Amino acid sequence: RTPESKAPAAAPSGGASPALHGRVLDDAGTPIAGAVVSVGLEGRRRPVRQDTDAEGRYRIDGLEAGTWYVRAGAPGRIRTEAEAVEVAGPTEKDFTLLPGATVRGRVTEAGGSAPIFGATVVAMSRSGRADAETAPDGSFTLSGLGDGEWSLWVGHDDYLRADQATQSSFAVQGGAASPADFSLELTPGARIEGRVFDLAGNPVAGAFVFGFKDREQADTARTDAEGVYRLAGLPEGAYELFARSEDYGALARQGPIDLAPGDQFPGADLVLEPGATIEGLARADGTPVVDLQIVVLGIDGQVRRGDQTDEGGRFEVGNLYPGRYRVEAARGDGGSFAPIE
Repeated sequence: RTPESKAPAAAPSGGASPALHGRVLDDAGTPIAGAVVSVGLEGRRRPVRQDTDAEGRYRIDGLEAGTWYVRAGAPGRIRTEAEAVEVAGPTEKDFTLLPGATVRGRVTEAGGSAPIFGATVVAMSRSGRADAETAPDGSFTLSGLGDGEWSLWVGHDDYLRADQATQSSFAVQGGAASPADFSLELTPGARIEGRVFDLAGNPVAGAFVFGFKDREQADTARTDAEGVYRLAGLPEGAYELFARSEDYGALARQGPIDLAPGDQFPGADLVLEPGATIEGLARADGTPVVDLQIVVLGIDGQVRRGDQTDEGGRFEVGNLYPGRYRVEAARGDGGSFAPIE
């Protein structure tokens, strides 16, 4: 989401400096308080935004002279498309916001009726996006949806990711959605929990913990002040855990951990130890080999580190987790890697 700066609300005032002002109204001509007007220059990453006052008025001062892209939106109303406006002095721009369609629904656990609190529901189309978070009873409401084809996605950190092929869809035409009511389900995922300690048994805060399944990263977490971490929403399978301190100065590894659907695996603690180092010297016919690419690979393919030999043919690859490794080398001229005996 693009970061935005917010301008304070202000009534129109005199002066010839570039500024944009106007009103935001509904389709009946009634002022909309709290509508958001945003203006931005092409290529600028921080558009300026301002809320309208009780009379639907806004004013944004301090603009450069030029072409600004302006849009407005409000809860329950269709956000306008970005419109180019030439601003040389005080420039007036009014907006009329039309009512949008509304869809509602409920998110529950698959195979039952337990509501899911805190799930994120997202509606997306070519014309925009709307987000909502489910209430304690699993209900959600999305409003201000414009005409077009929409897709509906739901997710929660503790549940398996919804398959894109099973996403719901709906159409909006003339301010009405069809269908407009949804029942969405999520399947509980497995969970791994534990703590990260140093060699003295002290909890390590801020350590990174990675869960790998089939050589692909499935989830990551960072330990809290007590060294506690939690990997959730995991599909069934065998997992390898890797942990490291923020500066890679200490490392740990554990696994495999076999998880069935919905399993909870507490107590997967890891102890950080200083990372290991592999160093060596590359020679050809007794002469040091310079600029040789060295790659150290974990036997299971999870870890890959590299270095390049110096003028003396020396190399050093550090920050290695405990385990077995294979060392390969290739010349810098594009030659293929080959194991070093």
